[in-house]
Amino acid sequence: LIIAVLYLLSVLVAHLTYRKGLFAAAVISNKKTSRRSSSACRSHNLLPALIMKETRVLMRTMTYRMNCVYANLLWPIAALILAVEAPRFEPVKEFIYKLQNGDKAGAVVIFAIFAGMAFIASGLNSIASTSFTREGVHIDMLKYLPAPIGKQILAKVSTAVLFTFIPEVIAVMIIAIRIGNAKMLPLYIPVSFVCILTATIIGVVMDSVSPYTVWSDELSALRGNLNCFFNLAAEMLAALLIGLLSYVIYKLSGSDVITITAATLLLLITCAGCIFVGLPKARSNIESLK
Repeated sequence: LIIAVLYLLSVLVAHLTYRKGLFAAAVISNKKTSRRSSSACRSHNLLPALIMKETRVLMRTMTYRMNCVYANLLWPIAALILAVEAPRFEPVKEFIYKLQNGDKAGAVVIFAIFAGMAFIASGLNSIASTSFTREGVHIDMLKYLPAPIGKQILAKVSTAVLFTFIPEVIAVMIIAIRIGNAKMLPLYIPVSFVCILTATIIGVVMDSVSPYTVWSDELSALRGNLNCFFNLAAEMLAALLIGLLSYVIYKLSGSDVITITAATLLLLITCAGCIFVGLPKARSNIESLK
């Protein structure tokens, strides 16, 4: 009889105090947890979800953050230093004065500098040139994810452009405003975007040809990947070529308008070629991985 009474008492206590699962208890007692849970299960568009995945990979470790993300902050910082210190030097002061008074050669020089900056900025941060290297030995899993290879490559390109373009264009705006040439920003900003997009696709294609996947940590993934070096060399060469081309066209035409227009058209054609030829090539390279 005593055992039966104790049993019934224990069942009654258990019935009054038992909660059906810790998660359910947390959801009931905390509305914030409930909202967080529902938002976590909410569906997202494929491309933004892939971009978020690439962003989280870059922000996951200090190595990627310092070498790939935070390195881009050097551009606006360098632009601020240049805007404050450079005008103190007489040659720079004279150049700014001539530019503000309609110097055609100065306008071509500034255009070439901004285009070259955009190419070099993409090569320095190594985001594009480690697009597939960051996947490591599990790179073949890209073919089995529930997302087309083309979408995944587009997400990698978009992430690299996003992290590169914003700091670089801030630097362009700082310099343009300081030298009194802010009226040309509607040209400088799209040209910078085109150059960064072109450079990014070049880096992604290079890394798709021979990704460095056998690495022990993120630092070795960056240092051991020769694609980073070759991509930076290619972007520096592109910056040099756009400078030489601008110089030659200006010497032949004597017009800054013709020079800048011709150089811009060439950049647009190159960017279109990278989009319609480079991206399919990268997709083909990844699909052929074994």
